Amino acid sequence: MGKKKNIGIFCIIIVVQCLVILAWGTQKERLNVDEMFTMEGAGQGGKGMQYWDRTDNFYGSEHTSQEFREYMTVYHDELLIYQGIDSVIDSLLHRNLYYTIINLAATADPGNIPWRVGVGVNLCCFVLAQMALYLIAKEICSDKGALCTVLLYGFSAGAISTVLYVRCYMMLTMLALFLIYLNLRFVRTEKRWEKGLCLVGSAVLAVLCYRLHQFGIHNGYIRGNVEIRQRIFHAAFVIRDNRKCSYLCGSAGCRRDCCKFCFLTKFRKIKGDTKCFKG
Repeated sequence: MGKKKNIGIFCIIIVVQCLVILAWGTQKERLNVDEMFTMEGAGQGGKGMQYWDRTDNFYGSEHTSQEFREYMTVYHDELLIYQGIDSVIDSLLHRNLYYTIINLAATADPGNIPWRVGVGVNLCCFVLAQMALYLIAKEICSDKGALCTVLLYGFSAGAISTVLYVRCYMMLTMLALFLIYLNLRFVRTEKRWEKGLCLVGSAVLAVLCYRLHQFGIHNGYIRGNVEIRQRIFHAAFVIRDNRKCSYLCGSAGCRRDCCKFCFLTKFRKIKGDTKCFKG
């Protein structure tokens, strides 16, 4: 098939999948408790404190559903965009990244629970993830195989649920797919400048994964290990450079230890405990 025809078919598939996802979303009856955390975090500009931690005498008292609705609603004065660029940058760098993004997106629909806004953000991530998946499948098999892959994933229960479940997982999926694609390009290209771009892009995506979710560091860890093992194999068995092979083996160990340290640091921050560093 021609390139333009493939792009046209891909666009049709994506449009139909988005319509199916939105249609299925109209059947949703209630929010999951984790989605309620997302709404709360968005209303706090990315801080993510739970209702019962901010309300005096929460336990032992009766509470109405209206109280929780009010707490999950993002009002005009809670939008970061109206608090200045300094607040936006500070939230993006130091607070929960996904909650901050939902808060910024809620500018389009203030005064409401930002579930629909969150679905919109996830839907954009879904489209980008499908683009990444198509590029990956195209690198591995063929244009027809890539279209079939996109078709199967987009209509799967997992993809639909991940879009409608307003948490960071669709965005994390998108970042992971782009990491895989950059890894494939790094291995297959012979151009030094393209390899350099792939390395820089991978580093940026790995940082975003880590900022998005504490377990996102696994993406950078897995990606780094796949890349370094490929390079070790190439040095040992293709060009037979023992010195380079030894250097890469040492590099692999450093990457593993750095990722392990980052994960334990994040874990210690969550738990408020230093026991995980002992032994």
